[in-house]
Amino acid sequence: MGRRVLRKGRIRTLDKKYPNGNALEGVPVGMFQSTFDKGEDILSVGEKIKFYRELKGLTQRELAEMCDIPLGTIKSYESGGRNPKKEPLQKIAAALGVYPSAFQNMSTEDEMGMMLYLAHLFKIGEAELHGKKGADGKFEEESIVVSFRSERVKACLKRIADTQEVLQNLRNKVSEIQDEAGRKPLSERAEEIERELEWCIVQKEDKT
Repeated sequence: MGRRVLRKGRIRTLDKKYPNGNALEGVPVGMFQSTFDKGEDILSVGEKIKFYRELKGLTQRELAEMCDIPLGTIKSYESGGRNPKKEPLQKIAAALGVYPSAFQNMSTEDEMGMMLYLAHLFKIGEAELHGKKGADGKFEEESIVVSFRSERVKACLKRIADTQEVLQNLRNKVSEIQDEAGRKPLSERAEEIERELEWCIVQKEDKT
């Protein structure tokens, strides 16, 4: 069984159709393919701690020592026996080199929260709206796009877009392969690409 992303049931065969009509048979569900689907079984905070700890190549004992948190407490977090409060979670995030927000979950129900955050970015000048205006002088809904000032955000969005193009090419290839053995290496490659993207997004910038 392969590594999971930020949802339970990480590796599974899909029969659903994507907008281009290709079936994702044997290709793992990606972080940006259905993270916002309603009903997704999202990983708990403890499972995310384990996920990023393993990506970092740390044992539970090593993480505990880096955070100055008892080993039993780390084990309890990862098993779901306890939920970390803000301070220990910040220590864990720092030890793993990720942003604390990496442990947060997001769903379609968080749309208004995202809109409020975007509105704040517009207010402080960190984001801008662009689009085509109609005869009434108002933006046409389908033409609206958002641009960001942050170089990190722009670089991250570019990587997401480039990665999705690569994954789409893999989907196209998978749809042409009939046997499981032929699909397996493509599925493994898709998983590897997604892992690299996720790690790139959640890693905290090294200011040193």
